[in-house]
Amino acid sequence: MKNKHKLWYIGYIVSAILVPIILFTDFPKTADIGLLILMSIIFSISHTQLMHNRMMKNDIDYKVNVMDERNIWKYHEYDYYGTIRYSNSYIYFL
Repeated sequence: MKNKHKLWYIGYIVSAILVPIILFTDFPKTADIGLLILMSIIFSISHTQLMHNRMMKNDIDYKVNVMDERNIWKYHEYDYYGTIRYSNSYIYFL
């Protein structure tokens, strides 16, 4: 289990490698923007997963709230008009 959580640190390394590539290579501006977006996505997903794992391990209240079955929405029905019904509430999609 510990090795599974350490896997997310690779995202920090990949993000750190992408920064000099963006700064010191002579790619077109659109490629630099694409690499910047990729770096942001990789960094944010890695950071979010690491913080979630850390909070699950250290914060009892966070773990109780995450694991609480009342917070899980169950799929009940989907109708023609794009309405999905979750436990007595409706969410409308445009």
